[in-house]
Amino acid sequence: MNKVNSTYRLKVLRFISIAFVMVLFVGLSSESVQAQCNPTPCAAGFVEVHVQITTDIWGSETNWVLNDLTTGLPGCGIAPYGACGVGPLSGLASLTTYDWFLCFPECSDMEFIIGDAFGDGGATYSVDVCGGTVVASGNGGSYTDCATTLFSIPCSCSGGGGGPCTGPTPGCANPPP
Repeated sequence: MNKVNSTYRLKVLRFISIAFVMVLFVGLSSESVQAQCNPTPCAAGFVEVHVQITTDIWGSETNWVLNDLTTGLPGCGIAPYGACGVGPLSGLASLTTYDWFLCFPECSDMEFIIGDAFGDGGATYSVDVCGGTVVASGNGGSYTDCATTLFSIPCSCSGGGGGPCTGPTPGCANPPP
């Protein structure tokens, strides 16, 4: 066997190994992360959270996760779930607007993370609660590899609600100044 064929075979085997690990990671992660993805309509004691993301030309680089800091239950999102500047890729289509409507417990402190596998930002995003109160938003120019926003889900949607996480409630480890 000559040196060129040997080098080529090693590169192919390395690629296959990396691909297998990426598939295994996504497969294992999706089971635990889906545990808290409660679709609407929301049951009593839960509030609707709307995540809207419009991908850029590299849509598959975009991923996100919503973590419930109050309960500590596994988050909900799109693989690789808030990974910042690293991938595997998510599989979202390019130049497409996605809407997810999810339910989370009232009075919860939340963390929203949007990630970009390449580290150049790109997607436009908005998260709102109670049918329209925006608690997180940005565009590709407002972050590079990821953006994190802490916010609180209100205990009732009457009279508005949501907003930045301001502490000293549980999960507000980094309240805004």
